[in-house]
Amino acid sequence: MNARPEQITVTDPAHPLYGRVFSLVSLPSAPGPGSCAQVAYRGDIVLKIPVEATSLRPAAPGMPASKLALHAIRELVRVAARGEPADPGAPDRSARAPTPRRARRHRPRGGEP
Repeated sequence: MNARPEQITVTDPAHPLYGRVFSLVSLPSAPGPGSCAQVAYRGDIVLKIPVEATSLRPAAPGMPASKLALHAIRELVRVAARGEPADPGAPDRSARAPTPRRARRHRPRGGEP
């Protein structure tokens, strides 16, 4: 019989708390898809974390460790190595947009109204 762990780790790289370790408060009575473990956060705060995102579920084989696909990482490295913008046709967003000129009011010169 498996003993209940005292701590769990968030193992899903796509989860915002990835890599964090928490003290386990409780487990769902009927585990299944969408079930959550309750963990202690900063003492008296209880968070619910999907069981699938924790060390309670073994990681699937070949689970990517990054949100980026391999081809996207290769493209990023290629572009960074060449020192060129990612999209040469994209407008330069570092420059300030030109401000519209105000129309001048025409004032007649001389004594005419």
